[in-house]
Amino acid sequence: MELNSSNIKVAIIGGGLAGLAAASELSSHGIKATVFETAPQLGGRARSVHWKGLILDNGQHILLGAYHQTLRLMKKIGLIIAVFAFVFLVGLGSQRLSAQT
Repeated sequence: MELNSSNIKVAIIGGGLAGLAAASELSSHGIKATVFETAPQLGGRARSVHWKGLILDNGQHILLGAYHQTLRLMKKIGLIIAVFAFVFLVGLGSQRLSAQT
């Protein structure tokens, strides 16, 4: 059998950001990838955590400049704009809150 992108199938173990980035990259080359994750959500350490009725975000470390491939994936899927817009708006809200107290 001749190998080409249409007949290659890849199993990716782990639905963290590295696994999702791998699946995205393979898909962009026409390679079918299946992501296997045991957690109830994708994202690995970058996820929301429910604690005492609050929803907390975990994984802000992915926004550090050292995570070049993660930032590349976020830009590729359009997430980087949404994240920075959210951070900007939350920053404005906290400035208003501190100005009122």
